[in-house]
Amino acid sequence: EAGLDPTIICTVIPGDVGTAGTVNRNGRVYPVERGIAQHEKLCLEASNTAIPGQLGHQASQENFNSVVKFLGGAHRITEAGAAVMTGKFALLDNDLGRRALSIFRAGFPVGVSKVAWGYPEKHVLDESSPYTRMNPEKKGETVYLIEEEELELYDLVRVASADSYLTASNEIREAARRLREAVGEQPEEEIPMKFQEW
Repeated sequence: EAGLDPTIICTVIPGDVGTAGTVNRNGRVYPVERGIAQHEKLCLEASNTAIPGQLGHQASQENFNSVVKFLGGAHRITEAGAAVMTGKFALLDNDLGRRALSIFRAGFPVGVSKVAWGYPEKHVLDESSPYTRMNPEKKGETVYLIEEEELELYDLVRVASADSYLTASNEIREAARRLREAVGEQPEEEIPMKFQEW
């Protein structure tokens, strides 16, 4: 990726980073317009300043457990009207970054989860709800609609509540090869990589 220092960045990894309009595994749904606006705001911020992401959600952001730098992204709208947010992350060449790269190399999925704040309100997915069409399998259920969301950053996690995962790429395979060479490992036969994708 142009403009990134290869001495501190292992590779750049794309992937889905979250959804709006669809109910996640935590029983929460984020309004589409607000979700898009918050993601676009963070993407703009990422073009002007460093936005860190950690390996797992931390109890406090006051630490040096950063594993990625968020580089920005975009969004796409599904046929049902939900939004899927996408992004790119620069994987740092530190202990945590190399650990995350090893997780990729082993074929484990790496999820993306947002750190955000908002007010949960009970919401019934009935005929009057704009989210029922986006979640037909949950019609009649009560979920939590997150109002006034404020998105802070994205972390890498084992299991993402929005089923948003990073995507395998040739760049990741090349970064893994360079890492093996740097630590003196002999080249090995390429291991097929399996990834859960959106």
